[in-house]
Amino acid sequence: MKIESVRFSHLLEVIVLFIGIIFPLLSVTYYVHLVILSFLWSIVAVCWNLLLGYSGISSFGNLVFFGVGAYSSAWLTINMGVPPWLGIFIGGLLASFMSILMGALTFRLRGVYVALFTFASQEMLRYIVLLPEATKWTGGPIGLLGVPGFKLSNFNSLYLNYYLAFGILLITILSIHKLLNSRTGLALNAMAQSEIYAKTLGINIFKTRLIVFSIAAFFTGIAGSFFAYYLHVVTDEYLSFTTMVSIIFMILIGGLGTFYGPVAGAFIYTIFSEYLKGILSGAIRLIVISMAIMIITILFPSGILEAIRKPFRSALKPKVRSLFKSANDTKSKAKNI
Repeated sequence: MKIESVRFSHLLEVIVLFIGIIFPLLSVTYYVHLVILSFLWSIVAVCWNLLLGYSGISSFGNLVFFGVGAYSSAWLTINMGVPPWLGIFIGGLLASFMSILMGALTFRLRGVYVALFTFASQEMLRYIVLLPEATKWTGGPIGLLGVPGFKLSNFNSLYLNYYLAFGILLITILSIHKLLNSRTGLALNAMAQSEIYAKTLGINIFKTRLIVFSIAAFFTGIAGSFFAYYLHVVTDEYLSFTTMVSIIFMILIGGLGTFYGPVAGAFIYTIFSEYLKGILSGAIRLIVISMAIMIITILFPSGILEAIRKPFRSALKPKVRSLFKSANDTKSKAKNI
């Protein structure tokens, strides 16, 4: 193997993966719970970033897919006896189907109208959930309670949920990475430059956006289903404006349009928010969180991860160059012997 082919980022990914695998074995229950929540919000943030950051789709209704996944899978498990292992997949498929219906209408619009339509769709679903006529399906303001969770004989349920959430996040990240490096990803890149330029290349903009929208919705729906099975409850809070803003904050904190930024943002926001719950009341906590986010976005407009990475790269480059030079000199001497 050539030394030049070994990327530091790959080594870092392996280290993070290893830490992720052994973390629950070394930590207390509460911290494992926090990380599970961070995994799930990371999935939602990564999918939303795919639309906002990479595809240029001003969607502000991704919680529709989250809600569809959560409510549908919970209802099927409670009333139809569908096992969670199957329910979570059905929730993702139904969310993807909903995205196709939304996209067919949304992508005929342009600019701010896309944002308004998707946000209105989210609010409409929230009001539908709360309708008295929908109570038998959604539980109304109380929600669906007593949702059965994942079970596996002779396996701690907390660890099971941890590794499942970790696995789903990895699959989501790998799928999006594969998508961005495919022909569809190249089409997205061209569309981000200019839609007119993309059309001259023969790219079907409507079809490409619909594909990306449905993929993001599928994994967001799975995250919603997992929330229902993990917390054993589904309420309209999942569809609230506060939740939507929180996820957007996660993306901005980590870095809009960056690959791992939303994951870092989800972890930072979730842990910081949960920590403040124990020391501040509701209104004050939201004010502190809002101020912290304002400061972060002003100081680090490209996201915290990018702000950390730049000086680290600058410090690392001379050492890497020195290493490559030393390796090449050794190789040259070996040839001369």
